[in-house]
Amino acid sequence: MATFEFPDTHYFAKLVEAVSVITSEPNITLNGNGLWMRDFDPAHIAYVNLKVAGRFRGDPVTIVISLPNLLKVLRRSKGRHELLGITANSADKMVDVTFSEKIFTIPFTNLQSSHDIQLPEYDAPVRITMEAKQFSERLDDMGILSDEVTLAVEKSTLAFSGKGEKSHGQSTLKLSRDTGSALGIYPLEYLRTIMAFGATGFKDVRIRFGTNTPIIISFPVEGGSLDYYVATKLGPETPKFDPSRA
Repeated sequence: MATFEFPDTHYFAKLVEAVSVITSEPNITLNGNGLWMRDFDPAHIAYVNLKVAGRFRGDPVTIVISLPNLLKVLRRSKGRHELLGITANSADKMVDVTFSEKIFTIPFTNLQSSHDIQLPEYDAPVRITMEAKQFSERLDDMGILSDEVTLAVEKSTLAFSGKGEKSHGQSTLKLSRDTGSALGIYPLEYLRTIMAFGATGFKDVRIRFGTNTPIIISFPVEGGSLDYYVATKLGPETPKFDPSRA
């Protein structure tokens, strides 16, 4: 049996929603470091990685839970600062979710180790922190013409560009400092989905990328981290993570 406790059910629900924009059944580990959710989207174009610190007791366990089911439960929370408890009982493969003197029980499945692919560290020399709404708006601008966006950084300028069959668009942002140089092409469907949620839930976003590397989109999390990885497009094929080449 493993139990994880977090001081704010409402805030935790927001983090689960953030993961759910990429996957509906993430791998979830409960251990002495807290809670860790991670998974690819079905097409292996994007990867989400959430780590949250909290109180833990029991034996470490890794399970798979349906996020739609978990969110239905968490949304019954009436406000902030309600203590959340998540207890996984391996004997009956059920999870007890408790808050506000309520208890809900939902099933889980055991993780198959072959499905728990973890990404290596990527070299991301360009690191930029900016307002989440500003980044989201620039992506939306490119989305009216294109299915992909080219991000190019040269010293203290970040350029966005996109093109359709007979049209194109471009915009630039002045950065507060020289961040080096890099260029990457990314699928707008994924970036816009991530930022549509991120821009409403977080004030700032941190983006990291290098030339022809995945882009890492990060949001500040109390006592943890929330990172999205989106594969770069190297040619006419759909971008996809290949851990053997990372």
